Amino acid sequence: MIKRTNVGSKAILQTKMENKNAEPKFKRMNIRYNAQKVGFLSGCRPFVGLDECHLKGRFGGKLLSATAKDGNDSIFPVVMVVVEQENKDRPSTYNGDFIPNCGAQGMELKSVLWRCACITSAREFERGIDHFKSLDKETWKYLADIEPAQWTRFHFSSRALTDCLVNKLNESFNSMIVNARDKPIISMLEWIRVRLMNRLYIKKIGIEKYGGKLCPSIQDKLEKLKLESKSFCAMPSRREVKGLLLADKDPRPHLHHRPNPQLNLTLWPHPHPTKQ
Repeated sequence: MIKRTNVGSKAILQTKMENKNAEPKFKRMNIRYNAQKVGFLSGCRPFVGLDECHLKGRFGGKLLSATAKDGNDSIFPVVMVVVEQENKDRPSTYNGDFIPNCGAQGMELKSVLWRCACITSAREFERGIDHFKSLDKETWKYLADIEPAQWTRFHFSSRALTDCLVNKLNESFNSMIVNARDKPIISMLEWIRVRLMNRLYIKKIGIEKYGGKLCPSIQDKLEKLKLESKSFCAMPSRREVKGLLLADKDPRPHLHHRPNPQLNLTLWPHPHPTKQ
């Protein structure tokens, strides 16, 4: 039905049978509408968040979802999968040994870990990870086995065009569908389909009426950055290397490590704030 009425969509239904004479029972279902595919490929950043939420209906189960960011920094659901409850016979992939010690040390570890995740320069990252190692070597060994590109902003690929570190995309999607999670599976999926259809249509009409060159949310961010940058003033130095003037603030936190040793950045104190 989905493939016939919405050409280009994808729907996979998996069932199971207790015996040869029994009727098939629902096991899993994967749904991706064509509008989601076209919208993701043509208007979203190549960045996807994955998450799951428990279904509250009679048969339980989970809803797995993949959510992206569109050009306006809004959530864009890409695909949904309904699966059965987790198999208790299958060993969990979670390793409790990673839990840091409780108390003050645990809070300090958490704080240092977040700083390492948010750092954007190689030198600061190495300094932060060394500090983390000095606090808890065993936890550092666990962390060292994880590819930095999976959790540190400094190692993120610029291709993703985002600095998102937490999974707020899927949390927003789960909040959007909270009223449908106690419905039967087919009713829940139909509720989500109608909600997605209305959402995509409203956004399509809204962006067609918008006359700006940038999307509204991006334009608002740009205006805020313009206000924050009033205290900055860039000037060329004698060696044709740009210097930074910052009114009444320490400019060093705003500078990134430069791998080229021939580029030297000179700092000048700015005695008078720049007037706009």
